[in-house]
Amino acid sequence: MRKRISASFARWQRAIAAVIEQAVTQKELPTDTDSEALAGFLLNSWEGALLRSQADKSDAPLEAFLRYVFDGLLAKESKVGAGGKPTATH
Repeated sequence: MRKRISASFARWQRAIAAVIEQAVTQKELPTDTDSEALAGFLLNSWEGALLRSQADKSDAPLEAFLRYVFDGLLAKESKVGAGGKPTATH
């Protein structure tokens, strides 16, 4: 069972990495972006937010993930300010 779950995460990470590579190719992300590392970070962060959301019975962790990732980290013109915090609200 553990091997199947691990293989599933690996497939999901490769799919995310492929999309990140497309963004790099289209100059929407920096050319030095490590697509595999970023994909792993995003997947792990999402899974952590999902687990926390279930434990807290709150959508706040998922909303924070979406805000920091899409309004900050992956925004075409990053809106990340001092301390790594997004400067725009979602």
